[in-house]
Amino acid sequence: MKLSKNVSAGALVVAFALVLVGPSTAFATVAVAPDLGTAASFSVFAGSAMTADALGATVSGNLGVNPGLSVSGPWTVGGTRYFGTGGLSGTAKTDATAAWTSMNPTNQPLGTTWDPTVDLTPAPGLYTRSGDATISGTLTLNGSASSVWIFQINNDLTFTNAATVVLGAGVSACNVYWQIDRDATINGSPATRFVGTLIA
Repeated sequence: MKLSKNVSAGALVVAFALVLVGPSTAFATVAVAPDLGTAASFSVFAGSAMTADALGATVSGNLGVNPGLSVSGPWTVGGTRYFGTGGLSGTAKTDATAAWTSMNPTNQPLGTTWDPTVDLTPAPGLYTRSGDATISGTLTLNGSASSVWIFQINNDLTFTNAATVVLGAGVSACNVYWQIDRDATINGSPATRFVGTLIA
């Protein structure tokens, strides 16, 4: 699932259950996975805006916008589209807000400062980034089925055309979380592969 206030995507394939090497040199504390509740059924969920470029975006689960009422650009949705504040869209937003809160520093162990231009093989754990984070290479996550990664970015997150996330044997995409304070942009390229749950 991917949750965001403003999402710009192109040639994007996002799946909450998507399952797609070198150890990290950074030591990370153990991260606690949030409970997504009904929001887990959404591949993409936005508050105000969601845009796919001319290449289009494909998601395997539900698509939701709350309180917004529409999306822009060509979207291929494997699940159901939900708009507005009522029904499942409303419940999912409540659950997503609770998940965001559970990932706040007061509810998590002390995080490790992360530089995505240097550490592209982070060990399981909680990572914090002060400022923007741009992923322009291959981010490799090695661990086990119970390993959890939380990346806390206090500004914008950008996946460039060359960015991709590769999961090691046994690692679950359901245990990768991105907490973004502002906007997320997944640039349009068939080579771009975003993995995990993004809440912004």
